[in-house]
Amino acid sequence: MKHLMRKLWLAAGLCFFSLSTWAQEAADSTRTEVQEAWYIHFKTGKSNLEQDYNGNAATLQKFVTRVHDILEQKEFTIKQIRITGYASPDGPLALNERLSEERAHTLKSYLLQTTGLPQELFTIAVGGENWDELCIMIENSDLRQKEQILRIIRNSPQGTDPEIALKRMPGGVYRYLLQNFYPKLRSASSVQLLREVPVTITPVVQEATKEEATTADTTRITPQKPLPTEPEPCRCEPPLFGIKTNLLGWAALITPNIEIEAYFLNRFSFGVEGAYRWLKDSRAKGNTYNWARVSPEVRMYLRHDATYRGHYFGLYGQYSEYDVKMGHTGRQGNSRGLGISYGYIFKFHRWDCFYLDLGIAAGYNRLKYDRYSWYDPCNPFEGHRGKNYWGPTKLKASLVWRF
Repeated sequence: MKHLMRKLWLAAGLCFFSLSTWAQEAADSTRTEVQEAWYIHFKTGKSNLEQDYNGNAATLQKFVTRVHDILEQKEFTIKQIRITGYASPDGPLALNERLSEERAHTLKSYLLQTTGLPQELFTIAVGGENWDELCIMIENSDLRQKEQILRIIRNSPQGTDPEIALKRMPGGVYRYLLQNFYPKLRSASSVQLLREVPVTITPVVQEATKEEATTADTTRITPQKPLPTEPEPCRCEPPLFGIKTNLLGWAALITPNIEIEAYFLNRFSFGVEGAYRWLKDSRAKGNTYNWARVSPEVRMYLRHDATYRGHYFGLYGQYSEYDVKMGHTGRQGNSRGLGISYGYIFKFHRWDCFYLDLGIAAGYNRLKYDRYSWYDPCNPFEGHRGKNYWGPTKLKASLVWRF
């Protein structure tokens, strides 16, 4: 009996020692994949890489520097560089998938040249329409219908475009998504670097920056929430209305003026401008400049991203009444006209909703007026005149406040 117990204890010890040795060897040979990500931005509907757009140059330089550091220090092994191209969910499905693939290949070509890594390390993943990223943004929002929106997106059958069901939702839900979320999705294409480290080495966790994010999931492509590479959009984007005043009218003729502009359909607006300066002079001594004008205008902005910035073209009409006297000769009447306008709108630095509108307009005016001479205390009538005018009609340097 004693010999049997001794044999049993000896067998148990051998098993324990074997298991410990096997576990130690397995632990030493286990390696963990660590993934890092950089996000590159593309202009709407474009697949060409513009380094001066939205901080792309700095992001690409950080990626190249990171690769060179890994190669020089030799503490990590680069297993794979995964390039995922995305496009926003709005628009035809086939077009967005082709656009996302073109963006991924553009990034691959650039990184092959700049890093000098072998082509075998690079893989292309076509993210197509970035619905996963949209779900993340909706989950973090305060939309009342967000649970219903998420159900539509996640429960749509394979090959079905959830956008069709979203457009049918009441209350302008799709329009809200189009204006507040889709612009951020149009540039979400990522470069992910997968590297291997022994588990005995504490993985380096990089501090998240505007262009970088970390994750430990390497078994599948998981769209990650990119940290913004530009300041968060202000509370007035996209705007609903804008209030303007033309500084040139105040400076040159001391003419109070105001304009109201309403924005719609991502790139169009309708505005009405009014100006009034009518100072009565019973004796009419010196020069007199009295003027009242109203001018509606429809604009089309070249950018189709609901920011209503940059270049625009417009079509306007105007009606004005005036009484202008220089010395002893005056003209009193009205004018009607129409024409085209061109301008450029940009934001003041560090001002959320403050913009400057620089513009010029030209067209046709039909002037009708009475010519008179002033002799104290009378204004003798000299005749009725008419005139056709072609040329510049308006010059703008307007301050704009949007809300």
